[in-house]
Amino acid sequence: ITLTIGSSDMGQGSFAGLGQILCEDLMVSPTRVTLVQGGPTLATPAPVGTAILTAGSGVTRNNYWKLRDAGAAAREMLVAAAMARVGDASRSSYAVAEGVVVHTPSGTRLRYGELAAAAALQPVPVGVPLVPDDQLRCIGKTFARPDIPFKVDGSAVYGLDVRLPGMVYAVVRHCPSFGGTLAAQPATPAGMLAVVPLQVAPGTARGADLAGSTNAVAVVGSNTWDAWQAAKKLSLKWTLPANVALMNSAQFTADAQRLLASAPAYVAGAANPPGTAYTVERSTGDAVAAIAGARKLVDATYALPYIAHACMEVLNCTVDHVAGQKCEVWAPTQAARGAMQLVVALTGLLPAQVTIHTTFLGGGLGRKAEQDFIGQAVQVTMKIG
Repeated sequence: ITLTIGSSDMGQGSFAGLGQILCEDLMVSPTRVTLVQGGPTLATPAPVGTAILTAGSGVTRNNYWKLRDAGAAAREMLVAAAMARVGDASRSSYAVAEGVVVHTPSGTRLRYGELAAAAALQPVPVGVPLVPDDQLRCIGKTFARPDIPFKVDGSAVYGLDVRLPGMVYAVVRHCPSFGGTLAAQPATPAGMLAVVPLQVAPGTARGADLAGSTNAVAVVGSNTWDAWQAAKKLSLKWTLPANVALMNSAQFTADAQRLLASAPAYVAGAANPPGTAYTVERSTGDAVAAIAGARKLVDATYALPYIAHACMEVLNCTVDHVAGQKCEVWAPTQAARGAMQLVVALTGLLPAQVTIHTTFLGGGLGRKAEQDFIGQAVQVTMKIG
C-alpha cells in the first residue's frame, strides 16, 4: 500500500502520522504502508497527493478527516469487490482485518492485493462509517516512525546532500538591508567561475524588496569552500534605502506599540491590510466584554527581538537547467507548487518541462515556504549555462 503525501517533511513526523490516520479505517498496520513524497502540479484542481503548502502547523489538522474518509471508502470498495467475487451481497457476511476480507459464512479469505484491480472499478462510496473512537487501533497509538532509521544513519537526502555530475557551487551575498540594491557589478575573483547579480523575482518580494531590483550577488566556484571564502572577501557597494536608519529592533517595537493602541481590529474574512491588530478568532467584542466582566485583570506585554528566521539547514537549492528543454530542481521547500510556478515564470518552460524534487528539510519554520532562494539558484544556472 502506497500513500503519496503532498506535504513536506521537516522533522515534524507528519508523514508517519498521516500514514497512521489512513491505516485506521483501511484496517491495516502502518508497517504495511510505504510513504512517498508527492510532487507539484499546476493543474486545477490538483490531484490528491500532489504538493501542498506546508505551513501553519496544518498538515495533520487539514488532512485528518480526508484520510479517514479515504481509508474507509477504499476499504468498502475492496469489500464490494469481494462481494462480487464470492456472490454474497450481504455486507454483514464480511469482516475486515489486517488487509484481508473474510466471508464469514464460508471462511473464504481474500487479500486486498487480490481485490485491488476489481475494487478500483467500484464507485467511490460517500459517508462510510468510520471506526468508533473507543475502537481506534492506530490513531493515538505509538508506532516506530519509518523515517527515523535513515535520518539516524545518514542516508536521508536533505537539500544540501544533493550532488550532480559536473556540479558547481554558488554562495550568495545579500544586501545587508531590506530594500537595498547593488550599486556596481564587482569583478570576478581569481579562481572563480562568475559573479552573478541576482534580482528579486516577481512574487518573491518581501517587505521593502521590490521585484526587479538587484539585491544580491552569487559567487560561483568549483567547490563550496573556495566560493564561500571568495564571497566573504568580495568588495560590494550597495545603494541603501532612505529609511534604513528606521530598520532596527527599537523602531519595530515602537511601531508595534503604536499599532497595538491604534490599529483597526481584525475582521474575519475581510482584507485586513498590514497594520491590523490581530485576534485569533471570533471578534474583539467578545474580548472586550470578557475583560469588562473580569474580577481580576493581568496586563502583560511580551516582546521578542527582530531575529533571523534561521533553520539548522541553511537555505539551498540545486538546479539542472537546459535552455528551452528542461529544468530540474532539488530543494528543501515547503511550497513545491509555488516553486514550480516560479521556475516556469523565470525559464519560460512549460510546466511539463519542469521537475521539482522536494528533499527532506533540516527545519523550515515557514522560511522555506518562500521562493527567493529557489529563484536565485535558477538565475545562476541560467546565467552560467
